[in-house]
Amino acid sequence: MKRFLFFSLLTLFITFTSCSNDDDGYTPYNQRLIGQWFLTGVTQNGMLTAPDECTSQTYLNFVNLEDVITQSYGKDMNDVCNSTAAEAFKYAVSENLQLVLFDDEEAFNIFDIIDLTGNELTIEDSGNGIQLVFQK
Repeated sequence: MKRFLFFSLLTLFITFTSCSNDDDGYTPYNQRLIGQWFLTGVTQNGMLTAPDECTSQTYLNFVNLEDVITQSYGKDMNDVCNSTAAEAFKYAVSENLQLVLFDDEEAFNIFDIIDLTGNELTIEDSGNGIQLVFQK
């Protein structure tokens, strides 16, 4: 009887662990995001503009399937290139293809994924409609 119970539990365990995340639909997007993406374009009011040499250093670094590091660059009033401190966040891709960044377990920024190819990522800030284009 103990042997039957052991094998029943073992079979149940194998069944649940072998089906972990294969069918959730999010893994392909998360895997394609992994890597460092640099800003190559900004679309606002239908106008695509290329960032200057300073702003083009802005990046998203998807370290793994749930962690992203961001850093922004821009010129100050004296035309000197400055950066923000690198910030680390948790992220997820929702089933309706939204990139959700989390700060202390709460969603604080949501982007619609417009395009994601091998080396290009286009996201749109759902709050203001500005599209950001990144390349690996």
